[in-house]
Amino acid sequence: MLGIDTDNDSAFLNDTLFNYCKDEGITLTRSRAYHKNDQAWVEQKNGSVVRKLVGYGRLEGLSATAALRRLYESSRLYTNYFQPSFKLTGKTRCGARVHKIYDDPLTPFTRLRTRPDPFANVWPMLLGWLEEQPDMEAKTMLKRLQASGHGHFPDGQLRTLQPRVRVWRMQIVRHFVYDAEDMTVPTATTLS
Repeated sequence: MLGIDTDNDSAFLNDTLFNYCKDEGITLTRSRAYHKNDQAWVEQKNGSVVRKLVGYGRLEGLSATAALRRLYESSRLYTNYFQPSFKLTGKTRCGARVHKIYDDPLTPFTRLRTRPDPFANVWPMLLGWLEEQPDMEAKTMLKRLQASGHGHFPDGQLRTLQPRVRVWRMQIVRHFVYDAEDMTVPTATTLS
C-alpha cells in the first residue's frame, strides 16, 4: 500500500493512524474541509457494495465490528477480483439528452493491472535527476518534467510520483544501511 486518503472524521485523522503511516512510509492525505465530494470515488461504493451487504441500519459495538470485519474480508475478494463493473469513458449531450459511453466491464483488479504506467518512458531520466540531487522533491521533479516536453503530465500525477520517489529513497537507504549483496540499487525497472 502506498497511500491512504481519508475523510476528515476523527476516526481516521488521529495520532495512531498518522504515526502508523509515517513509520510505514505510507502517504496519508485527507479530503478538503467543506468539500464533501472529494471522496466521491470511495463513497459511490457505499451504495453498490456496503449497503447491499449490510443494509442501512446503524451497527455499533465490538461484536458488530467483528462480524462486519469478517464480512468485508470475504466480500472484498469477490468485489475486487470477480465482480466486473462498467467505467464511464465519455459523455455527449444532444439537447437535454446525455449519451454516456462506457468501457467494457472489467474487475477492479484487472483494470489496475492493465493501467499504463504514466512514467514508464521517463523513469531513466527521473532516476538520473534523483542520483544528481537525492533530496529533490517530487513536486519539483514533476514541474521539471512538465517543462521538459517528454509527454503530458498533469498536476494530478504528483500523487503517483510521490510514493515512487519515497520507495526509491527507502530502497537506497536499505541498500546503504544493510549493505546486502543481494539487494540492488533501484532502477527504472524495479520501480515500475
